[in-house]
Amino acid sequence: NMLEIVQQLPPQLMGYTFAVPAVRERLLADPPAALAWMSAHPNVANSQLFTFLHDWGQKNQDEMSQYLVSLPDGEWKKIVMGSAAGQALSQDPVYAIAYARQMDAGQPQTSLLQIAAANWARQNPDVAMQWASQISDPALRDQMIGAIAVGYADTAPMQSMQLAGQLSSDRMADQTMTDIAWKWAMQD
Repeated sequence: NMLEIVQQLPPQLMGYTFAVPAVRERLLADPPAALAWMSAHPNVANSQLFTFLHDWGQKNQDEMSQYLVSLPDGEWKKIVMGSAAGQALSQDPVYAIAYARQMDAGQPQTSLLQIAAANWARQNPDVAMQWASQISDPALRDQMIGAIAVGYADTAPMQSMQLAGQLSSDRMADQTMTDIAWKWAMQD
């Protein structure tokens, strides 16, 4: 009855339970049920959702991805997808992009996509560029190419300047080249 006890805790104590390994293991025994419980529980904060998604992703990223995509549209899905994208940013930018694409268009989604694209460029700039070049919205495509160029500047500043030259927006190109030049100056 551990989860029953946890469910009855006051909001200010809820966060502490996620630090207890036994609670985290119990939640991971049935992740969809745990996520359903979280959706109905106002005491669960974003940090606990983030922790749970991190643990589930470590256990089985593919299972988690399939389940999250199948969530019904609504506020809970927005919250979960935002948290999942944030959790995946440092580990797997491709998953982060997939989660962010499930979010409503707007600044939070664009910011997550930019961070993920920059991280992806550090790992595999060619594949990241292939993805960005397929984006149909010209403004979003420029933002992603700009993010990729800035991310790529960590390892190849000259090539990243060439990517920035492909941007159709002069304002975006100026900002991207400024960011790249700053990174380049810090390196050499």
